[in-house]
Amino acid sequence: VIEKYGSDALRMGIIWGRSAAINSGYDQRRVEEARNFNNKVWNISRYILDLSDQPNTQEIKPKTDADHWILNKLSIAQKQIINMLSDYQFSEAFETLYHFIWDDFADWYIEASKISPRKSFLLYILEAILIDLHPFAPFLTETIWQTIKDGDGTLIAQKTYMDIAEFDNLKVRNFSEIKKLISEIRSLTKLFKTTTLTLNSLETAVISNENLIKRLSGVKKIAQDKGGIIELNSLKNTWLEIDHSAALDYQDKLTLEITKIELQIKQLKTRLTNKNYLSNAPEKVVDQTKDQLNNALARLEVLKTDLKQIKTA
Repeated sequence: VIEKYGSDALRMGIIWGRSAAINSGYDQRRVEEARNFNNKVWNISRYILDLSDQPNTQEIKPKTDADHWILNKLSIAQKQIINMLSDYQFSEAFETLYHFIWDDFADWYIEASKISPRKSFLLYILEAILIDLHPFAPFLTETIWQTIKDGDGTLIAQKTYMDIAEFDNLKVRNFSEIKKLISEIRSLTKLFKTTTLTLNSLETAVISNENLIKRLSGVKKIAQDKGGIIELNSLKNTWLEIDHSAALDYQDKLTLEITKIELQIKQLKTRLTNKNYLSNAPEKVVDQTKDQLNNALARLEVLKTDLKQIKTA
């Protein structure tokens, strides 16, 4: 296993999912996932190291909303990891770091930073990540550290947790809103071809992140207007312009699905008010029916929200 996946991946695979009171055996799939995670960290590091140094960008102070957001996320994750390790919660600490690196840093911040990458700031975040990751992947992190430091004689094993640079909570909230907006647009563009995002009034967060929104969501134009066809939930008074006939088709599809699920809910409620069913059916079956009802009710709320978004009149 070590020859195939490496000792770091084996170590992480063994502790992954080993929380207190959870009795789980060895699962090689976890080792494979850890190997993939190590590859992700390596590729991120190579991307950052291969960036060209830009003049007047050597400072590590945050500039963009995304910079402030990632510092906030890093600060939260690092505090949680320190507390978890002090309580010997190794699995929980690793999973917290895993999701920060993969979900927040790689999937969002790296992509956001490509608008105007600053190598010095990215290296600062990377070094903090490597120090946090070192207890779980000592060989990988030391190798990357030596590459960054270019043989200056320092060892990552001697480093303590970094003090995280200050960030602005308002800018953190701005990027959080933009992140939600981009995610919602992405989900809708799977259904429709959209080119224009319209806002009743151009929000400050949108103005300062216009290029980022276009790059990550796929919209070609952001304009001020009184409305559109699909009203977004992530930001007030914001719409997407789509083909009118496509919107009508989607509206009909949602209406039909709502009708079907309302019928299903009615049948499940009837079953759960039937005394014979409750007294004769196994408890496990009754619980499954209750779960089906809860899932159907939740799905109905989502569908109704989606239907309200469409303005075809």
